[in-house]
Amino acid sequence: MKEAVNKVLDKELTLRQAAKIYELPYTTLQRRVCSSRGLIKTRGGQPALDENAEKILVDRLLHLAGRGFGITPKAVRKYAFEFAERQKLKHNFNRKLEMAGQDWFHRFMKRNKKLTIRKPEVLSRASIDGMKKEKVAEFFKTLETVVDKTNLRGRPECVYNVDETGIPLNNRPPNIIAQKGAKDVVSVTNVERGENVTILACMNATGHYIPPFVLFKGITKVAFGGIFKQAWNQAATVGNAVKGFEKTGIFPLNVNALPDHKFYDDEKSDIVVSQAKSTRSQQVQSQYQSISAEQVQSEQDTEPLPSTSSQQSYSTQSSSITVIKEILPSPVKTPPVTTRKHRKPIKPRLHLTSPESKISLLEKDLKKRHKTDNKAVEKAKKTDDNENLKKKKNKKIGCL
Repeated sequence: MKEAVNKVLDKELTLRQAAKIYELPYTTLQRRVCSSRGLIKTRGGQPALDENAEKILVDRLLHLAGRGFGITPKAVRKYAFEFAERQKLKHNFNRKLEMAGQDWFHRFMKRNKKLTIRKPEVLSRASIDGMKKEKVAEFFKTLETVVDKTNLRGRPECVYNVDETGIPLNNRPPNIIAQKGAKDVVSVTNVERGENVTILACMNATGHYIPPFVLFKGITKVAFGGIFKQAWNQAATVGNAVKGFEKTGIFPLNVNALPDHKFYDDEKSDIVVSQAKSTRSQQVQSQYQSISAEQVQSEQDTEPLPSTSSQQSYSTQSSSITVIKEILPSPVKTPPVTTRKHRKPIKPRLHLTSPESKISLLEKDLKKRHKTDNKAVEKAKKTDDNENLKKKKNKKIGCL
């Protein structure tokens, strides 16, 4: 068996030739050769992406989901097809639709237990920027000063909190791929889409609520009031209000109330200036080309054996990571487009008591009277002409 495996690895014999010459079972010899190459073949059909490629894809999906840019299941199928094409992997994906099938996606999710499909919570970019440790520390420092200055410690009935929230009428974020058991699954939005109804909610630290203030875009959404009433009655409880003040550290005052996973630093929020976008893409492209050149050179210098050397496997893994980053790039924050508004030139105003102003007002009044008189004369002339025409018609009829 050992001699047959060496012959196959040295490319002296094929699997079938070695199994026939040494009188060995073909499947047993194939399994021994694969294990010698460091490959473990599972039973049944083999996935289009190997274990290493799937691990790279899973890590990238978790990376994007953790930063508020989760990928939908349909998009994962498209990116899997593109990844297999870029890596020149043998696959049976749908080439007409250019995406992997649903059966592949279900097996992919079943093989990677730490992935799950979650409904994300919409989170704006402003909220992410506000959840940085420096800004939160500054907030608590200001809050502590106000609490001590106004003597609010131990007086929860005097500590109120008000916030607004926009409830979209026709905008629902799609389900995304996220880590199983993740506490916060968010989807970052740069702009608001659809029509929103703004709700202003206010309560104090004892759980006393002020009736909500609802702002509509137009005086006609009849059904919204009844639906919102049910949601408000379920959400506006004393426990929710008290826990809200306690968990955020507002009352009782606790600077260390927020856990570390709630914060977003610059690296986690993937805030990149637009000027760096072109530079980064050039660096990635040059890195990918250099890795590909090194891989081709190593393949020419060495025998075309399976990837048993650590250097060649590292190069292949680096190439796969580069490709998946190009397919699923990190989001880039682009600066808002500012349009310069041209204001109409303001005419110089005159004082009403000045002689110039009096003359201009008299001239305007005369022009208006002249126009009015002309319109009256034209109207009277038209009326006379119509009456003359009627009289002529009546005379003709009488003559007949």
